[in-house]
Amino acid sequence: MKLRIVILIMCGILLVGCASMLGVKNSKYVSEKIEIGMSKREFLKLFGDPFAKEMRVDSNNRPVERLLYQESLYDMAWYTLTTAFIFQDGKLIGQEVVDKKYMPRQNGNCDHCPAH
Repeated sequence: MKLRIVILIMCGILLVGCASMLGVKNSKYVSEKIEIGMSKREFLKLFGDPFAKEMRVDSNNRPVERLLYQESLYDMAWYTLTTAFIFQDGKLIGQEVVDKKYMPRQNGNCDHCPAH
């Protein structure tokens, strides 16, 4: 009985290790604690500076700021995910995925890319 448990634990560790070697992971913006209403300062403390920033005003002439973050993830193929976080009055009011681009293989083909 003890041998079975040890074997099951070892198999679990092996599977987790193989998955991490493949780079299989979820977006950190899904797994981290992000809450509507959190302050921009608190958000920047967690994730650092964005790679890009956009600013506009809403219909009430109040400033709206979008901070854009990118990360590389693996799901049968490597891809870059761009996520926007929207702030108004220094508070997080929204989050959205704005782009997902699969990276071509070295031969230039991409099995998971949408057809052109």
